[in-house]
Amino acid sequence: MLVCDDVSYGILKLLNLPFDKTIYLHNDSISKSRCDRWSFYKLQSYSIMSEPFLHIDNDVVIRSPLPEGLLRKELIAQSIYPINLIRQIKSLKNDRGLISYIDKLNNTAFNAGVCGGNNYQFFKELFDLAKDIMEHNETCYGSFNMFIEESLTSILAQSKGLEIATVFNGIPTEEQAVSMRYTHLAGGMKFDENYITRVKLRIESEFPDYYNLINNVCNVMRLT
Repeated sequence: MLVCDDVSYGILKLLNLPFDKTIYLHNDSISKSRCDRWSFYKLQSYSIMSEPFLHIDNDVVIRSPLPEGLLRKELIAQSIYPINLIRQIKSLKNDRGLISYIDKLNNTAFNAGVCGGNNYQFFKELFDLAKDIMEHNETCYGSFNMFIEESLTSILAQSKGLEIATVFNGIPTEEQAVSMRYTHLAGGMKFDENYITRVKLRIESEFPDYYNLINNVCNVMRLT
């Protein structure tokens, strides 16, 4: 399933990717002044799901199926990492009641390179909470987008006593990622020529038809 707006679909349809369904999001549900908040739209796409799902970031390449046991879990994310959730909550101008969860929290968040699970109702509540937080706050300690996308997911799950299963135990090493045939060009890695070249060569080797199609589309659109 592909979830996107009309503009992005106009580009993606040229790739003829094998999505069996496309859902269009309309960006009326948040003011234009918040249009830089990509995390909002990501959570919005989760919230419209009415069946178990797994979101995969567009900077994630998974070359082998994930374990079936993982896909049966209630909530799923890529990996866990340490972060000061309490400091983040206290840094909000208006925490919208999150302060009441502090006693239930350990200081960890979840990398959402992949995110989803069988408890799709959880993500509807998460989106409502995120929208409320964003309407009453501009910043927080650290990245506000990452707080909304990853820290808030952890806070809500912990407050409900829900476990989030992960692809990796802790922050994955390069050896672990290679073993799982899993690549995530997180953060600045997306702009690192070394990593870009490695992913490019891997796609060319393992998915030559898509590699050629992507090249053709880029040439037509005059993209490098």
